[in-house]
Amino acid sequence: MKYSGKTTKAAATTSIPWFIDAFLFPLNGPGLTMLTVLFLGPIIITLIGSALGFFGAIMFGFFFLARLVFILYTVWYLGLCIEDSADGQNRAPSVFTHGQDDGLGEMFIELIRFVVCILLCLAPAQIYRSTTEQVDATFWIINLAGLFLLPMMLLAVRMHESLAGLNPILIIVSILKTHISYCAVVLAFFIPITAIHFIIEQSGEAGLLVNSISSVATLYLMFVACHILGRFYCRKEARLDWF
Repeated sequence: MKYSGKTTKAAATTSIPWFIDAFLFPLNGPGLTMLTVLFLGPIIITLIGSALGFFGAIMFGFFFLARLVFILYTVWYLGLCIEDSADGQNRAPSVFTHGQDDGLGEMFIELIRFVVCILLCLAPAQIYRSTTEQVDATFWIINLAGLFLLPMMLLAVRMHESLAGLNPILIIVSILKTHISYCAVVLAFFIPITAIHFIIEQSGEAGLLVNSISSVATLYLMFVACHILGRFYCRKEARLDWF
């Protein structure tokens, strides 16, 4: 879906404090439906493959592609959450009302953009650690700098729908223009991200029920994090002046 460059709706108003309201973002029909589909889809694919036994092994490529489609669809929907929130919405978007103009090719490109953002922000610290074989103050400075830049980079790439959004001048100037608000967004963005990591670590040795709850909670908090980015753009669009 191509973004027009300007929001078309005013930010939705609510009596609930914005930070609390952000965590309610997925709690509507479309949001809960997508949570269910994106959670159950890979599980059903795995169960079918296991039930087929030998034939499932033969069809490994097919099931691998099916899982890849769900990954592509997940990243695409997260981008839609950013875009719809940037347009002033405070609840999860419906894929039916928005339509789905992007094919699998466009979704794959969007996945590449997402991975590039993650690598640019997180890889330098890991490269430093692997080359120096130590975790010191320099490692944490590089790591924290990457984490600080990550939300703005993800937002810029999504809104520009291009890796051109990674222009360092654009990123730095945008942060300087919105410095106080952006710092608040970074903290709000990483609360769900931190929760995701905690959930994954705690569910490593857990049973099926706990792992299932962990997976749903992870998807839920990813929706919230993307909404926070889009909501930030909606409120600071004029100051950012990207288009």
